[in-house]
Amino acid sequence: MERSDDRPPAAYRVVLLHGHGDSPASMAPIAEALRQRTGAIVVTPAGPHRVAASGGTDARAWWPDDAEGPDGETIAGVLAAAPDDPTATNGPLAFVGFSQGGAMALAVAAAHQHGGRDARRATTDGSAGAMAVAVVSGFLPGDAVVPEGAAVLVVHGRDDTVVDPFHGELVARRCRRHGCVVDEQHHDGGHTWDDAVTALVARWLPR
Repeated sequence: MERSDDRPPAAYRVVLLHGHGDSPASMAPIAEALRQRTGAIVVTPAGPHRVAASGGTDARAWWPDDAEGPDGETIAGVLAAAPDDPTATNGPLAFVGFSQGGAMALAVAAAHQHGGRDARRATTDGSAGAMAVAVVSGFLPGDAVVPEGAAVLVVHGRDDTVVDPFHGELVARRCRRHGCVVDEQHHDGGHTWDDAVTALVARWLPR
């Protein structure tokens, strides 16, 4: 869509979700790298459930160990944390998550499409419906809810022994069935998010 003035494109707004047993602090270097490489506005909310961890780490999870996915209150909390664009252009939104956070990203993106925060807000550049989801070493949430027609990136390590790569394939397959445009990428590592993964996500975020 052509713009009617010479303003720069609206910045991506990224909600970056940590994995089980991690915290926003563990995602801070990734958040900063995404800001520097893409100009995105990035927030890193914390999972509401504390989990046991050595060394006094602030380890959190998005749902309890006896549950299979997030509840509505947790999803609403993440949607409420989605950043506003200070330029008031309400740029496109990306939910990006690692491991359990990847499953959370899928669930939150689906909720966003069905009336969640910002879902009905108009924009000045026609990007109101633009949304992307990146799932790194992730899996389907318990109720297997996924967004429809979104741009989806699935990244998984071939040697992942925590979340088998098969789960990444299931995510890609389910999203394609719901009309998503899926980019599926594999690397030779395990259950990790390293600089190469950050660079891949940064390059992929739709411009």
